[in-house]
Amino acid sequence: MLKTVFKPWQEISEALADKKNVGIVSCGICAQLSGTGGAQGAAAMSSLTRSWGKQVLFAQVIIPCCSPRVMQLALDSCLAKSTAPCDAILCLSCASGVQSAFLCSRGVPVVAALDTLGPRIIGNHDGFIAQTHCRGCGKCVLTLTAG
Repeated sequence: MLKTVFKPWQEISEALADKKNVGIVSCGICAQLSGTGGAQGAAAMSSLTRSWGKQVLFAQVIIPCCSPRVMQLALDSCLAKSTAPCDAILCLSCASGVQSAFLCSRGVPVVAALDTLGPRIIGNHDGFIAQTHCRGCGKCVLTLTAG
């Protein structure tokens, strides 16, 4: 599993500065086990995002965010049901999930809300996450590099 921590609130707020309608996707595996994702992380981020004057179009827990196929199905469903055009997708996951969101977002900008600290013993999972190119430096720049 990959350990994640929240980015500084100011960094997330600045990345969303010119965005009005935001969708939130939250990992139900690694980030949830890290205490930064899942339903609890999505609810906390929804509340914070609204406090910045943003409209939250959806807050979806995805299991797992790192799978592009699962991410594609979830985003297609969420974006199709949105009541307004989505200006950004706020992603609460490790770097693998953020990359999946970029691959599947249909041109909607993706903002990483978490930094990945690398592999930690927080669960028992091997697969796509274990093959990530993320070095787990704790300073995720995927918001700037578009995956």
